[in-house]
Amino acid sequence: MLNYIRTTTTKTGLQVQSVRVNRQYQAGVKISNRQMAELNITKGKKLPDWNYDIRPRQSHMLPGSRAARPAAT
Repeated sequence: MLNYIRTTTTKTGLQVQSVRVNRQYQAGVKISNRQMAELNITKGKKLPDWNYDIRPRQSHMLPGSRAARPAAT
């Protein structure tokens, strides 16, 4: 599977990196409706239950957060 991801190409030059994480995750973990509502999810037009983007929340949306600092260069 990783080879399919690593060899992904597009006409516009998309570059893909992937790594396998060998970790066991607990199955059946549920989150509350409130936690779900706090996610910054944008669903795709086609098959929205399968195609979606999850983006970082704005700092003002995070409970108890401070203003975001610029990234170090």
